[in-house]
Amino acid sequence: MTPKEQCEVLLDKLLPFAEEQMKKYREFYPFAAVLLSDDSVELTASYDGNEHPESQKVLNDLTQIHKQLADEGKIKASGIAWNASVSSANGKPVDAVIVSLEHKDGYSVIVGQPYKIGWLKKVKFGDLFAMPGRHDIFPGIDHEPQWMPMNMEDYKKQLQNSVIAPMTEYMQDCADCGFTKKDVEELEFLVMRYLDSLEGLKEPSDQKILEQVKVLVLALNDLNEKTEYSMIETVEREAICELIQSSAVAYGLRNSDDDVTEEWREW
Repeated sequence: MTPKEQCEVLLDKLLPFAEEQMKKYREFYPFAAVLLSDDSVELTASYDGNEHPESQKVLNDLTQIHKQLADEGKIKASGIAWNASVSSANGKPVDAVIVSLEHKDGYSVIVGQPYKIGWLKKVKFGDLFAMPGRHDIFPGIDHEPQWMPMNMEDYKKQLQNSVIAPMTEYMQDCADCGFTKKDVEELEFLVMRYLDSLEGLKEPSDQKILEQVKVLVLALNDLNEKTEYSMIETVEREAICELIQSSAVAYGLRNSDDDVTEEWREW
């Protein structure tokens, strides 16, 4: 297996357990797993006798445990999961399950899954996102981090679920909504063209990625203007911005603290 695939083995162990804990308790202490040299997975834990330790201390202890295992050459990959508040595409903080994955061959990524605690404390999870990881565990890693784009099918699903389906449903319920099925199809085509352009970048850089963001945003400006600004309102704007931001970061954008669409966006 590739380093990416080996890290995904840990992700498949950690993320479902985190989701289960969130559904049961709406919170969890950081926990972790490692891929050993024989390709078996082993859970790791930190316990200092305190029944209610600070989450940051647990996280720090798990990092140190994995660093020690890496120094001794006992593991191929490290995975650590915790809760965090992160910035969404519109700059607002959102709660998310975070999983940091790192491989001895230099592969590193952070995967997040946003969630909301709603009525009757029911937890609703959002779409996965990915961002460049750090090199905290394995020694001697001094090259630039690599990237783990989400599978293109995940982005298609995110586009359908958060943008296209709600727009289509609204259009069917409202006879005078201001836009047509053809307009929705055009929006879908524009976003898919943007995603294809990211996937086709052989040497991603901030400049190249932002060029593609600009092309998409300007095209959406024109489309929204054509529909007399009825097509992209608050809910649609947040969903589209989130998709653009998360995909840009996943495909290599490093300077991503601000909304990447804001410079050109008119919607």
